Amino acid sequence: MSIPAKPHWREQFDLVRERLAREPRVLVASDFDGTLSDIVDHPERAILHPAAVTALTRLSNLHPRVRLAVLSG
Repeated sequence: MSIPAKPHWREQFDLVRERLAREPRVLVASDFDGTLSDIVDHPERAILHPAAVTALTRLSNLHPRVRLAVLSG
């Protein structure tokens, strides 16, 4: 028996956009190490990638309902 494939998120983009528009707040969360910075041997040497600075700034300015969270572990 095979499991039916779920639709790709791009196929659901309009539905996702409509749902996000109805939400009172939107949280965008990201890992830090290896996502927003390169993975390094010593965590204290991890530096936010310049492109990530731009992306996070744009996200934070999208709408006052958008909140950002950066996680590291």
